[in-house]
Amino acid sequence: MKKIAIIIVLILVIGALFFWYSCMQANQIVTPDQQEIVDTFGYPDRFSISYLPQGEGDDLVLARHETWFYSDHQQAITFIAGSVFDLEEIDEEEGYTYSILKPESFTFDMGYGEVAALLGDKTIEKIDFVPELFIEGEVETYASDHIVFTIEFGHLTYLETLGLGDE
Repeated sequence: MKKIAIIIVLILVIGALFFWYSCMQANQIVTPDQQEIVDTFGYPDRFSISYLPQGEGDDLVLARHETWFYSDHQQAITFIAGSVFDLEEIDEEEGYTYSILKPESFTFDMGYGEVAALLGDKTIEKIDFVPELFIEGEVETYASDHIVFTIEFGHLTYLETLGLGDE
């Protein structure tokens, strides 16, 4: 019985270390590739952030997946774990206003309170963005001026800033 308890404790410790390591990999701030893009084009007009599993077996980690949109340059730049993965031409319509938020302000370990604090006094509403994935208190999606984000089990797993049309 004592051996089983030791094995269970070891499994829990290894699992916790794996989760911590995955979170640290997912919380990269500004990488050299991203800094080069910021130095060239400035910060993006809008952006999306999500976290995707990368690797296999014991090497499985969460990789931060970001797409930065530059309307003036008609470009979308996708990063995986901070490295440029794809460049794509986009067709952006004119007449939109964009958020002044920056991608590095948001990390995987943020909860609702931290995201809300960055948005200041903006109204934030809970929405059923993907109703079949909505789990009250565990997986929740919110919308505010210029932003949609999802908190899963206390972690920011999806965020997208939006352009708003002139009214």
